This record gives sequence, structure tokens and C-alpha cells, in this order.
Amino acid sequence: MSLLQFFLLASIASMASSFTTIPPITKHFVRRSSSLSASTQLTMKSSPQVPYKFPGTDQYQFIDIYSRLYRDRILLVGQYIDAEVANQIVAILLYLRNEDSNKPITFYFQFPGADLRPALAIYDTIQECKSSGIEITTLNMVRQGEERSNE
Repeated sequence: MSLLQFFLLASIASMASSFTTIPPITKHFVRRSSSLSASTQLTMKSSPQVPYKFPGTDQYQFIDIYSRLYRDRILLVGQYIDAEVANQIVAILLYLRNEDSNKPITFYFQFPGADLRPALAIYDTIQECKSSGIEITTLNMVRQGEERSNE
């Protein structure tokens, strides 16, 4: 294996490890083998499904657990915050604000870190929602022993 192939494989594995928690409404990659080698396989892993009865229907359907939490105005942020993740969070916040500005929103943060500008975008959106009268509660859960490399 050439050095270039090794670094390419290492960067793919690094991306895969950054998606060990589930991004909002998307699927993520998980690493199937513990060592970096040419035989490292990446597979799609979907988030858990839970039953949900949509308003106006009599039947339950299985939906993504994070979509179910959004319907209850609960957001769980459990991955490194970059521009893509921040855009998803900001979009969800704006949607929830426009859907019903009288109901509170709860954030659970359990993430290893964030890029500065995307994190500030989330912070500014939270402050803007609070100034428009929405009650936003945040709970920060600490992950110990995790590090994120700046590659």
C-alpha cells in the first residue's frame, strides 16, 4: 500500500469515526474493522426506528428516533459540529420557531467539540429564538476521554 493510499484510507476512517453518533435525519458510516488496512469496510448504519402515530391517522408508522424527538421539540446533538451539522441544527430551530413559538425547545448537547463559526451560528440562532419569546433549555452532557484531531 502506498503512502498516499494509506493517508486516503486514514482520512476516510477518520470521517467514519466522526459519525459514530447519528446526525439529524441522515445516515452515517461506521467502521467495521478496528485496524486501518486496505480491507477496512464502511457500511451504512441507520438510526433506530420507533412507532409513531401521525395526527389524523389510525395507524402507527415507524420513523427515525431523531425525527420523533424533533416532533416533541427535543434536539440531541451528539457529534462534532461542523458547517453541515450546524446548518441542520439551525434549520430545525427555525422550523420549530415558525411551527409554534409558544412551545419550549430542549437541547441536549453531548459532543466532542465544534468549529468556531458553525457553533456561533447555532448560538446566534438560539439567542434570536429566545429574544422572540421561545423558551430554550440546554443540557450539556460531558464525554470524558474523547479527543478530536484537527486534520
